[in-house]
Amino acid sequence: MKAGLLAMIILGESPYLKDLVRHFNLIVLDTQGRITGFNNQFIQTSKRKEEHFLHQPFVRIFDSDEGKAHLQQAIRQAISGQPSSIQFYQFENRVSFQGVIMPVYDQGHTPSSLIVLAKEEERHQVHEEELENFWQRAQKMIEEAGIVVPENEIGLEKKDENSKIILVEDKMGLVVSIFKPLINKENPQLVLVPTSEAALEWAEVIKPQRIISTYSPKGLMEVSDLAVMARQNHDATLLLLSSDDGELRLEDGWLDIHFKREANTANKIIELVSKIY
Repeated sequence: MKAGLLAMIILGESPYLKDLVRHFNLIVLDTQGRITGFNNQFIQTSKRKEEHFLHQPFVRIFDSDEGKAHLQQAIRQAISGQPSSIQFYQFENRVSFQGVIMPVYDQGHTPSSLIVLAKEEERHQVHEEELENFWQRAQKMIEEAGIVVPENEIGLEKKDENSKIILVEDKMGLVVSIFKPLINKENPQLVLVPTSEAALEWAEVIKPQRIISTYSPKGLMEVSDLAVMARQNHDATLLLLSSDDGELRLEDGWLDIHFKREANTANKIIELVSKIY
């Protein structure tokens, strides 16, 4: 942490800035976009150790609903002297951050550091029962409105049999253990690949596609990079599977669906993914 900058903020003359730092999340970046410091509020909110963030590129750690390019642009604008709003989150975190990124000047006209001040917001979580109820209500609303959906179009309750889902093996074996019953049946909708790199190779071959991975896929590529490359190069959606308090979570940044771990969980996941995407 740059102690001089932190002291300037805490002991400085601006009561507004001191109050913001006391109650909200502060992250300090260098002009290369690397995280050089933060306040205790941010560590408590993120529920991660300091070592996870310190000296890491901000854009590598976080993502945005508008993509990592949006975060990089906000950093470039701040370096050029233009403050801007910023929204970011971590895949594994149920918290989003909304705030501002601002340049900090020691002397001259070139910023020496950047600071991010943000308020945390809980990300929306949806259970499978709520989603099923929503589809049922939506179907009735469509019928009541007299809207006719052609039979050759995919309805809310009809699965796209031609769509493909790429499953990426992970270091803990979660993906294989969940989808093993369907993989053993040689389900033509599923493609199991051994690494994150192989997932991108298959994404080039089969379209349309979705990719399901855990936070620790096998291979050299980290899941955050897999998500970016899948979206930018192949227009593929990456869905992240994890186990949380005896439940399974499937999330893509804006939607967070919880499943009870049961014998037919794999079928439910595939059905929901086919309906949503």
